[in-house]
Amino acid sequence: MSKWSNKYIGLKYKFGSHNLDEGTDCLRLVEEIFKREKNYHIEEDGEPVTEEWYIKNPERLIRQAVERGEVINDVSQLKEFDIVFFKTKNSVRHMGVMIDNYGRFLHQLSQRKSRADDLNARHWNKRFFCAVRIDWKK
Repeated sequence: MSKWSNKYIGLKYKFGSHNLDEGTDCLRLVEEIFKREKNYHIEEDGEPVTEEWYIKNPERLIRQAVERGEVINDVSQLKEFDIVFFKTKNSVRHMGVMIDNYGRFLHQLSQRKSRADDLNARHWNKRFFCAVRIDWKK
């Protein structure tokens, strides 16, 4: 597991929070990781993405990521900092960030603390929708 990821493990859940000390949800966790670790901001029309926007338009977030990177459908090809998207209840509703090149990803589940899980575990592998590797130079 990468050194940078340790500081994001164990965060409390709080829907829509912009303050990691208060808690976070899966979108905010991904957003904060990219802002702090890669100086990259997830935005829509120059404004920060809101949780309400994401819930109504999750596919737009994927499209935005795809515009800046490459879609990866093969789990074995994933690398650190790839964004992983999961399909639940017939739509893309969950996301995380790869924390190594061996299948571990960091995410925030509702009503639980943020944690690292193995993408190769049956639960996550069957829900895997796609991943996006961002071109950080764009």
